[in-house]
Amino acid sequence: RTALPRGYSIMLANSLIEARKQEGARDIFNSRVAAYIFGLMMLRRNFPVYTEKLERLRDVKPERLGVDEAEIYRMVKSLPETVSRLEISKLLPESEQKIRRVFRSHNEPEQGYQIRQVCLYGIAECIRADMVPDCLRKGDVKAFGELMSISHDGDRVTKLVDGERVPTDNSYTDERIDALISDLESGNPQRMSMARLWRQGGGYNVSLPELDMLVDIAMATPGVVGAGLVGAGMGGSIVVVVKDGCAQQVIDNLAEYYYRP
Repeated sequence: RTALPRGYSIMLANSLIEARKQEGARDIFNSRVAAYIFGLMMLRRNFPVYTEKLERLRDVKPERLGVDEAEIYRMVKSLPETVSRLEISKLLPESEQKIRRVFRSHNEPEQGYQIRQVCLYGIAECIRADMVPDCLRKGDVKAFGELMSISHDGDRVTKLVDGERVPTDNSYTDERIDALISDLESGNPQRMSMARLWRQGGGYNVSLPELDMLVDIAMATPGVVGAGLVGAGMGGSIVVVVKDGCAQQVIDNLAEYYYRP
């Protein structure tokens, strides 16, 4: 266990929305888990040289496979952006029974399984989780808050643009991944830093506009170092890390701009 550095508080803010009452919430949760399962199966098939080391999706990381981050991006790029059940069955004919068992846990997503962005979220999230204890031991609350916020960005369904809330696009096209690889191999320290795996939100997309709103209100408050949804998403609460003296202002802002309206 690692303690939060002195001088900071953790706050919870309830969206007042219950995930279990959201239409299709169970299907969404289970389809994300399914995307992890199918993605790992595809990576094991696409990269047989790493098969023995790929027991879980969390194993897709440079240290485990003995590769650089650019190779991880190439592995992610081998995954389809969106795929239907029929296409999954054709891609993985040797795993028909397991695939059918996974299908039974949920209805097929209308827009297909967004395997690439979901798996990138999981891969990057595991790396972020590994980084957190070191950040806290060093007292680097700013870095800890940044990890929290990036994590929420991977869950987002909306963002603020010129004061207007618009849908997010968390997809990772071939061109976007190629650009990340190019940045990593550029030799430019700034470009290389911004292209690191841990900085990629991916696209798990289990937030709601209300949760995104709470996070944005909190993050706009001085003294807040990070914020993001907590739990499985589709309702529930967000968690905020804030300097002790600024907590009341967060409460006031959330009351004015979220709870009262």
